[in-house]
Amino acid sequence: MTDLVPHHAEHIVQAHRRLDAHDMRLLNIEIAQAREAERSVHIQKSLGEIQESIKWVIRLVVGAVIGAGIAYALRGGFHVG
Repeated sequence: MTDLVPHHAEHIVQAHRRLDAHDMRLLNIEIAQAREAERSVHIQKSLGEIQESIKWVIRLVVGAVIGAGIAYALRGGFHVG
């Protein structure tokens, strides 16, 4: 009977070690997941800023084309004859 107590104690110690290892793995996964979430937020913010910049570039190009068309029309560019 005395042999069972050290045997069980060793199994309990091994189980605690495995649980500690699993806890460490879980903690590392949670940290990595938090990093990825923060990175995703930063990427979304950057993409939003890029999208706003592209919107303004398109507005400027369209405005320039319209301005050129008006200037062409005012100089008699559509005059036939």
